[in-house]
Amino acid sequence: MLYINDLCSGLYFGKTDIEYSNNICHNGTENLEFLLPALLLVCIGQCLSTGYYVYKSSTIVLQKEVKLFWMPMYNSFLPDQWMLLDRRTQLMDDTQEQQEEQIKKTKVYICTTMYRETRDEMKQLLESISLINAAKQYGTRHFESHIIFDGGIKGNVIGDKALQLLSLVPEVLKTGDVDTCTKADFPYGLRLSWRLPASKGEGCGQPMTFVIHLKDNRKVRR
Repeated sequence: MLYINDLCSGLYFGKTDIEYSNNICHNGTENLEFLLPALLLVCIGQCLSTGYYVYKSSTIVLQKEVKLFWMPMYNSFLPDQWMLLDRRTQLMDDTQEQQEEQIKKTKVYICTTMYRETRDEMKQLLESISLINAAKQYGTRHFESHIIFDGGIKGNVIGDKALQLLSLVPEVLKTGDVDTCTKADFPYGLRLSWRLPASKGEGCGQPMTFVIHLKDNRKVRR
């Protein structure tokens, strides 16, 4: 407004153009009284309407950028407004999958490394895995838990720390003993896998896969 006042005072016009400039400034200031509130209302309405569509559209967290936005970019001048307008929603994207279908395709991998943990530390980890297995029974996501045990085996002899972990598995995870697991030789050593028991009742999801990878350090170094 200061610039407009200076402009209308004739500082930026010659004396011969003062009358012409006054007419321009008079009409411009009258229009500004209506244009500025109208522009503000349009911006507020656009933000509210777009925000409403985004709020009403269900989504899944931690999706890829191409799944969340039409174009993987942003406008540095109006980033918030740009992200609202660029957001993919079910109302604007007919090809967007339903949330339940997307959840069914989700896979969660829980990976842990071990070497010389104590018995209590091993038990705490297995208890956490057991709680996850119990919590996922009524979900549709696929869960797997992998423990990579460094130096867990040497040749055909399983190490003491690995035996300590294997002794806790039936107790905490309610699985059978080691003889009931699936054993497979791999280039890095031995792989032991279980299908954790699911709670009884309807609506239970797929059983959780639990795998222990016993690494032979001599084979890995090669």
